[in-house]
Amino acid sequence: MAKRAMEIAAAGYHNLMLGGPPGVGKSMLASCISGIMPQMTTEEMIDTTIIYSAKGLLKDSFSLITKRPFRNPSLAVTQAGMFGGGMTPQPGEISLAHHGILFLDEFPEYKREIIEMLRVPLEKHEISIVRKEQTLTFPADFLLSVCANSCPCGYYPMDKCRCTYRQIVKYQNRISGPILDRIDLFVRCEEIGYEALTSNSKEESSADIRKRVSKAWEIQKERFAQSTTLFNGRMNKNEVEIYCKLDEEGQQLMKEAFSVFQLTGRSYFKILKVARTIADLEGSYDIKSRHVEEALYFRQKGEGRVKVR
Repeated sequence: MAKRAMEIAAAGYHNLMLGGPPGVGKSMLASCISGIMPQMTTEEMIDTTIIYSAKGLLKDSFSLITKRPFRNPSLAVTQAGMFGGGMTPQPGEISLAHHGILFLDEFPEYKREIIEMLRVPLEKHEISIVRKEQTLTFPADFLLSVCANSCPCGYYPMDKCRCTYRQIVKYQNRISGPILDRIDLFVRCEEIGYEALTSNSKEESSADIRKRVSKAWEIQKERFAQSTTLFNGRMNKNEVEIYCKLDEEGQQLMKEAFSVFQLTGRSYFKILKVARTIADLEGSYDIKSRHVEEALYFRQKGEGRVKVR
């Protein structure tokens, strides 16, 4: 299911969170997501090269960056390092991840202000810095991929967890509701048994998954040919109303889910966007109820989280 979530995330530029106990492969999987994304276009290469040049990171001043960015800032990153700044403002990690992946491992361990400041770039896909009565705007259209444990020891809600209720609540509250609301896909990775670890069965290759993702990108390119939007995950409200129409069964399903999952307006539209991407991966023009069901499955973030009254 984690691999499936990664495919959907890459296909529609949907933000992804992987949870689960230590050692199950969350970080390894998340670090592979750029490998199932299509090659960069010439325009993306030029955009990325300009950003890296402004940061002084080009090894050769005449070379283009051809590999899709994958940024994994350390837990000690500063606000300026993450979002850009300095006496002479330079782009930060979120801009260096433009057209690529921003991977934040051990997400709750980042400074609270760093986590909360992600709200704006996750909505606007750019960051503005004010210096000496001037405003500089850097692009920051990235796919956010994060890994997070459910408690300090990482094992909640398993029996082997030894954290207190207070420790668990405090740890989980480091990621606020508004930040969780900006994430599209949630997956809990479970521990793998000995048989699975030692099995010789062949898994689907990244190349095969990349082909499906590429086809979904082509569908979106045609869909948004007359718009500045590039991916389903970036659709505005009007575009969602046009391209994410549901049949009667799908509407009833969303109506029930809105109450059961206590959805916000933002999360409601995110589910529709994810359902649109799932349909695109299948090559379906219409969004079926099964697409909505799968999108709702990946929206469930309650498992592994404590219930606070």
